[in-house]
Amino acid sequence: TCDGPLYRGREVLAYGLSEEAIEEVLELDQIGCKVRLVTGRKIKQEHEPGLERLKQKGIPLLLNYELKEIKGEKRVEKVVVEKDGQAEEIAVSAVFIFREIPSSALFSKAGLNLDQRQCLVVDRQQKTNLDGVYAAGDVTCGSMQVATAVGEGCLAAMQALAYLRK
Repeated sequence: TCDGPLYRGREVLAYGLSEEAIEEVLELDQIGCKVRLVTGRKIKQEHEPGLERLKQKGIPLLLNYELKEIKGEKRVEKVVVEKDGQAEEIAVSAVFIFREIPSSALFSKAGLNLDQRQCLVVDRQQKTNLDGVYAAGDVTCGSMQVATAVGEGCLAAMQALAYLRK
């Protein structure tokens, strides 16, 4: 959520259900983002205390919904979520994913270029083929090392900020 401050005061969506996801949602809320959580799967008893913390903060929860699509022209504008076969569009400015999902399917739907290994293709500045979309870390199938991912993430964040300032 290092880029959370870029979305202060704006609607954002967090996707996932883990202790990490709950902590990140609380951090986004504290930063001032208007965050809602899409859990993506059935709730287990171990998740209930964390979800209760979010409810107490008034954070909207979309329990057992799946993230189906991210839409937008040049930037994230909305998402499509689905529960029990019923789809719903939600206007958001950003999506924070805190769970492993079949990334190649989601990335392909978004129009991002993938290589033969189903990894995101980026240039030396971590830019993808879509304007304003940057990627770093394991989704680019680089060295798969934490230190490298941190550096790539920092570069991607700086490039995204420069893009937003244009």
